[in-house]
Order: sequence, then C-alpha cells, then structure tokens
Amino acid sequence: MKIHPDRLADAFVKEYELNSSPKLLFPFLSTPEGLAQWFADKAEARNATFRFRWDNADHLAAIDTLKVNKTVRFCFIPSEVEAPLVQERGHQFPFIEFSVIPGNFSQGVFLRVTDLTEASEDDIEETWDYLIGVLKEKIGG
Repeated sequence: MKIHPDRLADAFVKEYELNSSPKLLFPFLSTPEGLAQWFADKAEARNATFRFRWDNADHLAAIDTLKVNKTVRFCFIPSEVEAPLVQERGHQFPFIEFSVIPGNFSQGVFLRVTDLTEASEDDIEETWDYLIGVLKEKIGG
C-alpha cells in the first residue's frame, strides 16, 4: 500500500540505537513470538495477518511490506464500524513500520520506528521509548 506523502508527514518517526545485528533483531520485529516479548501482550499470525492484544483488546494488522532483516510494516485493519469513518475522512489506515539501519561506525544498528496513529506525539514518544527499552533488555543491547 502506498502511503500518501501528506499523511506520512503526520507520522511519528524516531531512531533508536541498538547493540544488535539485523539478523538477531529482525525476528523480534516480524514474528509473533518475537513481538509478544516486547511489543504486545499477545501476538498471533495467520499468513500475513497478525492479531495483537493490548489491554484485553485485539487489533488486526496485515503485513504490507516485508524485506527480511531490513523493514516490516504492519497496516492496522479497522473494524467494520471504523472503516467507513476512516475512508469518509480521507484518512489512511494506521500503520507501524520498523526499519533496521546498519550503524556506520558501530557494531550495532539503528531501529527506525514510524508510527502513523491518531495519538498525541508526546504519548507516542513515551510509549515507544518504553517499548524500545523492553526490547533492548530482551536482545541484550
């Protein structure tokens, strides 16, 4: 799915430095087992559709982009009630993209998080800082 440039400008984007290799990190970003360790209370997948659970609520997302050890984008699928409202307003569906960028002068990598959501930027940044802290603990970096 192509993201309209105007909507991308509204996205939260931040890079985090991690002491990891792309090969070690990527399963934590792209598999249900890896994502359940830091990103969601529970994660399940059937083909390219994931079900994430946060605060006892399920959220469906489809993998829109997948480049092994580089990038994965999850586009969230609105409920039957939400979909017409999103389309009526001309909004694109929310998505989260993880991009692994090799470090220039270090052994580690940078993880770029792109999050297109309706939440405030302060809330999003606080949430991502916390989540990436948990991820760092899991990967040892």
